[in-house]
Amino acid sequence: MESGEVRIGVLYNQESSIQRGEPYELLALQETTQVAHLLCETIQSLGYPVFEIPVVGSLYDLQQRLSQLSPEDTFIFSVCDEFEGSGVGVARVIALVEDMGFAHTGASPETIILCTDKAAAKQRMAACGIPTPAYEVFTRPIQQARLSFPVFVKPVSEDGSLGIARSSVARDQAELVERVQYVLEKYHQPALVERFIPGREFSVAMWGNERVELLPISEIDYSRVRDPLRQFLTFHSKWVTESEEFTITPPRCPAALSGAALQRVSAVARRAFRSFGLRDFGRVDIRYYNGVPYVLDVNEIPDMDPASGFFSSAAKRGYSYPEAVKRVLEIALLRHRSQQYGLVQQTARQRARRRTGVACRTKVAAVA
Repeated sequence: MESGEVRIGVLYNQESSIQRGEPYELLALQETTQVAHLLCETIQSLGYPVFEIPVVGSLYDLQQRLSQLSPEDTFIFSVCDEFEGSGVGVARVIALVEDMGFAHTGASPETIILCTDKAAAKQRMAACGIPTPAYEVFTRPIQQARLSFPVFVKPVSEDGSLGIARSSVARDQAELVERVQYVLEKYHQPALVERFIPGREFSVAMWGNERVELLPISEIDYSRVRDPLRQFLTFHSKWVTESEEFTITPPRCPAALSGAALQRVSAVARRAFRSFGLRDFGRVDIRYYNGVPYVLDVNEIPDMDPASGFFSSAAKRGYSYPEAVKRVLEIALLRHRSQQYGLVQQTARQRARRRTGVACRTKVAAVA
């Protein structure tokens, strides 16, 4: 796939209704369509032929659309973050894309599942020695918490702060039961209950593969939120620009972070990127408390909106939005070409070994 021949297909999910959660959360799901349109305009301005690939209907429907394209000249830029009412379902979409031979930006199906399933993500962090808040998974509201209060309650398989509100922090057993019941009923999935970590909150945007580059770190400014147990981002903080929660929690980039604290936060973010198998780009969210960087989330596909934290960090490094999109695309294409080259080299070595083996057997037979 040469740069002059490649066409870019922007893969995204179209959402007309919401299958779980609050009706207003459809706002976040539908933003993906707007971002996809903007990405197409941006990629076209970079000189690439580009077209949209909306994910609607079933996997069979998507298979029919993809079957009209050729993996030889089509590269998929994926911003798909939902399928069949689930973030985890995106892994099935990307698995189909790969099974049909298409290369794409971003994470593998296995990494998508790992990042979207917060309980699985916690297990990976524990196995890799990455600090993260202690947690439990609740499948019934009447479970007795083993963790000390306060605790944070959220759906186990959502991102974009879906299911997170001011009432997500439980200060006692009664509030815990109420919030877990809410998650079970509204989101049709278990609740992740974790120790509430106070302190500073950072978002670390990164891009690269062999060499992972950290972009300027962003910090959420909670100085206008007096109650420490309300110093966290809710759905409204992220998505509803006219809300008070959005207004009083602005991001600051670059964060006022230096010395040992900067080294610790950077090292843990980089380790999470590697340990989760992120590719091309990603973002790691961290709480820093008592000198410990606790990883809250590993995001394998950051929001691609120009106003998002990822592109705000890129802007601080001097990239315009088109330049940052180009950088992500070039990183992904380079990875794909490197993998192709490695496969060609491996195949050549296998052929050479086979030829050597045949020659040796022939020589032995001649001597005999």
